Amino acid sequence: MATAKKRPKHSGAATEPTPTVPPLSSAPAFVRWIVLALILAATVITYWPVFDATKEFTNWDDPAYVTEQPLVRSLERSNFSEMFKTESRVAANYHPLTMLTLAVDYQRGEGSMLPFMQTTVALHVINTALVFALVLMLMRGNLVVAALSSALFGLHPMHVESVAWVAERKDVLYTVFYLASLIGYLRYVRGGSIAWLLAAFVSFVASCYAKPMAVTLPVLLMVIDLFERRGVSARSILEKVPFLIVSVIFGLLTLEVQSSTGAGLVDVTYYTVGERVLFALYGIVEYCIKLVVPMQLSAFYPYPSTNGDPETVVYIYSLIAMVMIGAISWAYWKRRSELTTTMFVGMAFFLVTISIVLQLISVGGAVIADRYTYVPYIGLFLIIGTLLDRYLPSTRAPYMALGIIAIVSTAMAVATSQRIGVWNNSGVLWEDVIQQYGNRPIYHAYNNRAVYHLNKGAFAKAEQDYRYLESVGTTKSYTYKGYGALLQKTGRFAEAIPRFTKALQYGGDDVQVLRARGMCYSRIEKHDSAIVDFKRAQQIRPNDITINMMLLEEYVSADRLRDALQHGRAMEAAARAIPQYHLLMGIVQGNLGDHAAAYAAFQRTLELDPNNALAKRNIEIARR
Repeated sequence: MATAKKRPKHSGAATEPTPTVPPLSSAPAFVRWIVLALILAATVITYWPVFDATKEFTNWDDPAYVTEQPLVRSLERSNFSEMFKTESRVAANYHPLTMLTLAVDYQRGEGSMLPFMQTTVALHVINTALVFALVLMLMRGNLVVAALSSALFGLHPMHVESVAWVAERKDVLYTVFYLASLIGYLRYVRGGSIAWLLAAFVSFVASCYAKPMAVTLPVLLMVIDLFERRGVSARSILEKVPFLIVSVIFGLLTLEVQSSTGAGLVDVTYYTVGERVLFALYGIVEYCIKLVVPMQLSAFYPYPSTNGDPETVVYIYSLIAMVMIGAISWAYWKRRSELTTTMFVGMAFFLVTISIVLQLISVGGAVIADRYTYVPYIGLFLIIGTLLDRYLPSTRAPYMALGIIAIVSTAMAVATSQRIGVWNNSGVLWEDVIQQYGNRPIYHAYNNRAVYHLNKGAFAKAEQDYRYLESVGTTKSYTYKGYGALLQKTGRFAEAIPRFTKALQYGGDDVQVLRARGMCYSRIEKHDSAIVDFKRAQQIRPNDITINMMLLEEYVSADRLRDALQHGRAMEAAARAIPQYHLLMGIVQGNLGDHAAAYAAFQRTLELDPNNALAKRNIEIARR
């Protein structure tokens, strides 16, 4: 039986004899390739449902990234430059490399879903292979730990959100470069040339350009040093300085982007510092539970709080988290064996990579998120694999371990396949959230489901959600804006007006809402009220020709001919090519007695629109 190579002992620390490595750790290379190939094939098969022709973009961030995002419409040089400008703001983040890949996919499929899923699944498969390679290197050829880590990474249901959701392209993309950087650095510290360190740095920069969450990598490099028992020296510090500089730059840039847009951060004073620490610890335990028992998964997990105070479970979970972290840390410092070192490093990997999304600074209304585990779970996989490899009977461990991995992987694959269906469209997605947390104030879930039904023409279902939100007294302007739009579409103009009024009350002046309410006032012949709304909208967008035309039409409908004439002359330069403008001006001038001007206006209308029947009738009147 082959034995593992010994790592240098940590100075002054007690160590136990290096354990014998199971036979599969020294298996021929082709065995490793077969195991990896089976894992990758299982991953592709499991995620095959994302290629279903019925899959749609969701109404959660997908519009910001793809369906309503101008940056992905073209690959021209000007658009490319715009992506990489630090002033670029996409969903309160700076991730130009992600936007570039989305633009490529948009061009490949002219906006259809298939190319996006092809790229995302391909990146996920690459990441699964990189996890296998990284863990195999870390564990010095231990196939059991590498296989378990890779299989769980590829097939765990908690990773569905990162793969099946188009807007999370940034997750799978940054991870490719993040893992590549770790592998390059590990090769370097094990005697590789400086080229490996350079490759690690370049990969790290690319990872930051894909998603700012990559800024944790410099700390993880120190964790690798710990695992490799490298002492602290001037060289070990200097080689990380470039990584730290880039990390700080992207970290500060991200804070600036999110604070300037106001879209990423919520009021951090809502919970006290102590409460946020409790929620962070609670999140750690929740992530650990869902690692082992991935049930009741959701696209949104509300804070466990009642009337702003943490629920009892938060205190219990926080205590459990502190005990777990304390126990592993104590075991490591007490006896730095192969087992305790691996467990400590696995825990550190998890905590470091998930630290910036533990809600110590509140981001959004969710306490945890499936997508946040995409990289951090690798640390926990490492711990589980090490324990499995360590405590099975040594004579049969490799075979029993691989059997257990196969069984667990199959169960995970089944759960993942079911979870993928939840991301088929916005209706299914938000229905799933509401079924699990409908008793909590997750009003955006009801709103997004209503928007989905509204866009699909299922007005009755959409109104049911809007009525519920109104009944609970939501103060979200977008809810009343959507409800008003629904009522407007169904011809219930008088009912739409108070909803649009609430949208303005809670959200301030919104041109779209002012236009919509003005149109509703017009339809019920309250023309003066319509004029007030159109004038407010025109003050916000003075050069918007559509708003100016609406205002002109309303002046005419209200028989305010002098106002119409003054406004019409003011907008003449912008409206010269619009037949309706000349028609309205002809009517105004004719009614004011200027028949020559009216005749000229109607003649111009017919030049632009020869079939305009109203202009034909009026030009005869103007001739008299």
